[in-house]
Amino acid sequence: MNEKNVIGKNMDKRTFLKNAGLAGLGGMLSLDSLAKMFESVSAVPSAELAIEEDFWAAIRQGYRLKPDYVNLENGYYNFIPEQVLEKFIEHVREVNYQVSWYMRTKQVENKKAMAAKLAAVAGCSPEELIITRNTTESHDMIIGGC
Repeated sequence: MNEKNVIGKNMDKRTFLKNAGLAGLGGMLSLDSLAKMFESVSAVPSAELAIEEDFWAAIRQGYRLKPDYVNLENGYYNFIPEQVLEKFIEHVREVNYQVSWYMRTKQVENKKAMAAKLAAVAGCSPEELIITRNTTESHDMIIGGC
């Protein structure tokens, strides 16, 4: 099986990796903002984008960073942008309020809707995209051949 069959018919490995990296930034933006960011940098070669100071300054603004040290160990605990953290806490509060009713009626529907939105931004079908809880779970799925 060649690279294009694994990743998707219309996407090569380099485009996939660039989009995956940008999608990782999506947590700090609304999906509309993320789509606009994709559009604004889609024609920019990866090497140029990597050294674009304004781009990275905009990304950095989303994080509350402790000035005492630089955290390079995101594999152990990945900190998230403040906007994502607030949305996460808001969601947990809502699920806690709705309890099992949410889990039995809304959870699956919400996951499917989010997967469809993320797939549209990433340029793939919802069936080609999997939402996992963390990097370890993602790696375990790949290692396991899922």
